[in-house]
Amino acid sequence: MKIRTLFLIFLSISALNAQTENLTTPRSNCCNPCKPPTTNCPPKLPCCNPCDCIFDFYNPLVTTGWNASLEWLYWKVAQKASTFALTPHGIHQSSPPTTISDAIGKYKSAKFNWSSGVRAGIDYTFVRDAWNFSGQYTYYSTGGTENIFRPSDPTLYVEPTVRGLNLLPPSDGVDHMISKTLFSYQVIDLLLSRRYLPGCQILLNFFAGPTLAAIHERWKVSSFYTVGVDPHATVQTKSHWRFDGGGFRLGVDADWHMGCGMGLYQKLSFAGLAGHYSNKRRTYFTPPGLIQSGQPTFDPIRDTVEYATWVVPNSQLAFGLTWNHRFCSTSMKLQAGFEVNTWYDLHQVHQDGEPLAPANHDRLDIENSSAVNLWGLNLGMDFSF
Repeated sequence: MKIRTLFLIFLSISALNAQTENLTTPRSNCCNPCKPPTTNCPPKLPCCNPCDCIFDFYNPLVTTGWNASLEWLYWKVAQKASTFALTPHGIHQSSPPTTISDAIGKYKSAKFNWSSGVRAGIDYTFVRDAWNFSGQYTYYSTGGTENIFRPSDPTLYVEPTVRGLNLLPPSDGVDHMISKTLFSYQVIDLLLSRRYLPGCQILLNFFAGPTLAAIHERWKVSSFYTVGVDPHATVQTKSHWRFDGGGFRLGVDADWHMGCGMGLYQKLSFAGLAGHYSNKRRTYFTPPGLIQSGQPTFDPIRDTVEYATWVVPNSQLAFGLTWNHRFCSTSMKLQAGFEVNTWYDLHQVHQDGEPLAPANHDRLDIENSSAVNLWGLNLGMDFSF
């Protein structure tokens, strides 16, 4: 009986000691030791909850207020319907090409350089149900120059894919071609979102709202011909298309927190925009002898305009790495990733065939279209306060 009584007393004392230890043990003993909380920043959730350590690193999950973001974009433009020349690619010809049927060689497309852009945003998270309203502005511009010279071998020729003029002999073909591009991209998003935590490591943020876009591209192709013994003749084509529209965007952000503030993020969104589209194209011809004399070029031999109301779909895909750190009342997030924005069938090029006779019905008009893809690296920082 005495042994049983002593055993019960021992168990009671042990339970009391364990309860006292639980109340006094620092939270860092039962959570991720990468970032032990301090007495000045007590955790806002119960101790030793499996999700507490994730919340410690990601302040916006447990507080409301303002958040500002800034991203540096290092992107490139890619589009298929932008070929302007055929290089000989080692294929010899006995005479210079004079018709479309003579197309021989390797295609060369307009060049776009890697360039920097910026994306800035600000948002506010409300107390009620953690709804968030954000505004975001993206700006990017780039350009490029591509030079093509005819090889010294007299049986190798450079051919333009868009014939501005049928130069019969004594023309000896194109000596030099220059392609210059200028691309500008601006997008504004106003989004309403709400976040969900399906697990202790996964955060989902669904968003939707209006979007506005202003995208335009200028493209100039100059071809320099040799005509007999006279100075070069020049054919210059200038194209300019522009799209200004607005629509609706919806998507989801996903953050996977892996520990010590590190994580992965993914973003996927789709949008449809309706707006005004314009496409202008002019081709000028400078006959031999006028270049050196400084006289003005002739009137355009091609002058076309297209105006239309278009509906343009857009998709956005981004993924990368994040690092989050929570202070007492603020938090910071750094991210580095890869992004692809695709605007479907936005780039349009009207290619004219050979004017085999003065009548208009002998002129071929072919419309080539392709998506405009903007892709590259993103480096960003978010600051919640």
